[in-house]
Amino acid sequence: MKLLKEGIPLIEEYNYLLKNKSYLEMEKFSNKFLLENQKTLDDYGKRWVRDPFHQWSRQWEYPFAFSYIQDYLNGSEGDVFSKNVLDVGSGVTFFPYYLVVNDKLNLDCFDLNNDLKSIYEQINQKTTQSVNFYHGDIHRLPFSDESYDVLYCISVIEHCVNHRKIVQELNRVLKRNGRLIVTFDISLDGFTKVSVPQALELIYDFSKYFNPAFDFEPTNYLDQLANGLENQILTTRYIKEYDESLLPKWSNTLWSKFTKVLKFKNPFYFPLLTCFCLVFEKNS
Repeated sequence: MKLLKEGIPLIEEYNYLLKNKSYLEMEKFSNKFLLENQKTLDDYGKRWVRDPFHQWSRQWEYPFAFSYIQDYLNGSEGDVFSKNVLDVGSGVTFFPYYLVVNDKLNLDCFDLNNDLKSIYEQINQKTTQSVNFYHGDIHRLPFSDESYDVLYCISVIEHCVNHRKIVQELNRVLKRNGRLIVTFDISLDGFTKVSVPQALELIYDFSKYFNPAFDFEPTNYLDQLANGLENQILTTRYIKEYDESLLPKWSNTLWSKFTKVLKFKNPFYFPLLTCFCLVFEKNS
């Protein structure tokens, strides 16, 4: 898969991706994964998301992460079989299984919810390429120093409290010359985390420990965000017009509790979000 651009996806880039052969292959795998594990995932889907791939930002974030993981594996020395990859804040999705089927690497999933262990065990029984699941707090990862060649963290960090501590932990468990792929939502209306100013602070924290893997300056890009790009970038407002089924059911999320007063004032209000995608390498 061609490397997707870092930063915030443009609407035209998003629409182009939806027609891409690699994207369609990933979508087909996800659909098959859901069908084969329908019973196992039923309760999880009711509590969280039934179809993670068909969520507005994930349609970009999964292909983004996959393209940069593939790029790292293709350019790294040694056997792919020896590479260790960690999905930080994994939930239960098709994506880690898609990675191990394509690359036969060692992949661990990590999440705060220990109930996911039994779900992973059931899914693993049906697959030829299984993944490992570990439970714990993202602020205190239960792994040794420099354990992983690749870390990816998709739409997780915006739901956490101490971003600086998380960055420190990611740095601790990533090997030198390893790759870190991070995506997170940005609140363009400032009502939820992470606002644009908070995103700048978060990137500053990352820059203390990691270097950009490519020639990309995220702070400059975020500065430009305040200068009239909203109509060009992928946002929840655009998705609402394009295909509202790709948006979460806000009434079923913590967002509904946070905005209870706002909803009383404006029942049509929903979060104005975009997503931000970055690729780092560990400082030597």
